[in-house]
Amino acid sequence: NRVLNRKTETVEIRGERYEDTLAQGKRYKAVTFNPPFVALPQELQAPIYAKGPGLDGQDYCRMLISRLDEVVAPGGTAYIVSDLPGSTKEPFFVADLQRYAAAQKLSIEVFIDSRSDYVEGTKIFAPLGAYLQRENPSLTKEECTARIETQHRKTLGPDCTHLSVMVVRAAGELPSGVRVFNRYRTLPLGGLESPP
Repeated sequence: NRVLNRKTETVEIRGERYEDTLAQGKRYKAVTFNPPFVALPQELQAPIYAKGPGLDGQDYCRMLISRLDEVVAPGGTAYIVSDLPGSTKEPFFVADLQRYAAAQKLSIEVFIDSRSDYVEGTKIFAPLGAYLQRENPSLTKEECTARIETQHRKTLGPDCTHLSVMVVRAAGELPSGVRVFNRYRTLPLGGLESPP
């Protein structure tokens, strides 16, 4: 994209730790952020690209939004991609976003691209448990699956997950607050079949 759009002189691509980027004190017009966001029990090992910190996997998102004015230049925008657990009405993280918007005078739009419902009776956690068993060889697939299912069903309590893009900017001329837009077809989690 950078080459095709003739932006090689103006768009820089770097690979570095998130904390190191924040520590540099630089501000950017546009920040795109797709952090690890999968909500997994913290005691389980997982690939670095998957497991988001915090009980719901959203602590990297919180870190960026809470320090937005340190990272995003005036008039700039942060675009954050994350899979947000929630009810069928909206992601639970919207409540956090409302607090950030009020405290920091932010305009936040949440575009939900898909919603995957936790359909009763599906074995949605078994494939993830089998995958994580490779990272946690002292546990069985069943133990990994049980820990993930307990965290999701009992601790977090979502009905679904919302794959979302959050657009975050200082309110300025825009109204401060959070607006949620659904632009998806609901998919049952645990199956790839499209609904009729």
